[in-house]
Amino acid sequence: MEMSLFTDENGGYAHWLDFRNSPFFMIVAKDGHQPQFRETTVNPGEVTTENWTLHAQCTTTTQQPDQHLQ
Repeated sequence: MEMSLFTDENGGYAHWLDFRNSPFFMIVAKDGHQPQFRETTVNPGEVTTENWTLHAQCTTTTQQPDQHLQ
């Protein structure tokens, strides 16, 4: 099963999942941030909460060597 969820303006999300398909492998991603991966188990009659903290991706630049130096 594959699905995409989008957060609300406060970053919250909710979706009903059938525990018989548990565990679930989750991927959370946002442009400019490092994606995160997690497996979670959903149990019958319980609310499962997964909190995420996304970190900005580091950008690297390649500096060209100075052609005047030997």
